[in-house]
Amino acid sequence: TDPIKADQLAKAIEHDYPLHAFVNVNNIDIVMNNCDKGSGLVLIQKYYNEKIAFIGDAENDLPGLMVADFSFTFNASKEDVKKQADVLVNELAEAIAYLEEEV
Repeated sequence: TDPIKADQLAKAIEHDYPLHAFVNVNNIDIVMNNCDKGSGLVLIQKYYNEKIAFIGDAENDLPGLMVADFSFTFNASKEDVKKQADVLVNELAEAIAYLEEEV
């Protein structure tokens, strides 16, 4: 899989259709506009009125990372994903331990 071609295809899909396309490792995730992990988390936050923790490792996780109260990604994630996360971890257990101490 060529990441440059995948990115170009995702941008072409978004340009030609009312859809959002995320490059996700070896594929492209295509969803309706305003239908992503971030908008789902916003609904959960409103319903439960609780703080939300989220862990993600790919571009399709960026909306979730942006709206979560506590956001995590892995040290091995791409740079654009790392920039959106509050905390970088090596494994899920580190994120859980962080939450147990902070919350």
